[in-house]
Amino acid sequence: MPSPKLSHAYMQAGYRSAAKTIGRDAAEQAEKLACCGVGAGAHGGHWAPGLLGTDTFIHMGAVGLDIAGVVHTDMHLVQISPAALSHAMIVTCTTETVDAVPRGEIARMCFDFAPAMGDAVICKIGLLVIDPDKTGTGGAARNWPQDPRDGFAKINERQITPDDVVTYGGAGNPIHDDPAFAQSVGYRAPIAHGVMTAAWMLAGLDRDAAPRSLDATFSFRRPVFWDDAMELWHRGDTYRTVNAEGKMTAEMRVQSST
Repeated sequence: MPSPKLSHAYMQAGYRSAAKTIGRDAAEQAEKLACCGVGAGAHGGHWAPGLLGTDTFIHMGAVGLDIAGVVHTDMHLVQISPAALSHAMIVTCTTETVDAVPRGEIARMCFDFAPAMGDAVICKIGLLVIDPDKTGTGGAARNWPQDPRDGFAKINERQITPDDVVTYGGAGNPIHDDPAFAQSVGYRAPIAHGVMTAAWMLAGLDRDAAPRSLDATFSFRRPVFWDDAMELWHRGDTYRTVNAEGKMTAEMRVQSST
């Protein structure tokens, strides 16, 4: 009888997962936010929307999908309404498209997070499944600003540590905690979860109060290694993270926030 764990079964358009229920208490959320450089009170007694990006991967593992080596490339986060941590979330996901890229394939997946009554958050992510035979082949030309800080104001900085990344946890992808595995797919060291950067950028948006509704897109442009020093820069509706070399690692664009 075939194994229920179907390696990369989600890498086909139309894949739909079974529904699963997830929960999180305030202490667990506080620990994860601290690893992201975010204070525990940022979201009060509500689910932190940025952390749900990691729950997409946890959900994939819970339904028996293989995420070893996948890389989070982008995310579109829509919070329809805040959900209390005291309420469990029901999660389902669908693969919308799968596209070939120079380093492998990218799946575009949509995750629906909902409490027992009503909708709460929709999270769309891009997942790169790296082809080991194509490591080092490079990617498409990157049309990035020469200096991504031009015209922006620095609002925060932090030092990532291996302990941050390991303690944050996730869904068991060795690309985040196994140096040998990270090197096998072309990285000099384990990389931080993309969602750790997203949560940090969202905290920049939440300096006054966490929004009740939110529509934001995230592009993870470069890997953030587990020992990188990072800066957060802001202008208007755009937030950028920049590494010690002055290279942009991620960008958040806020479509709406109320």
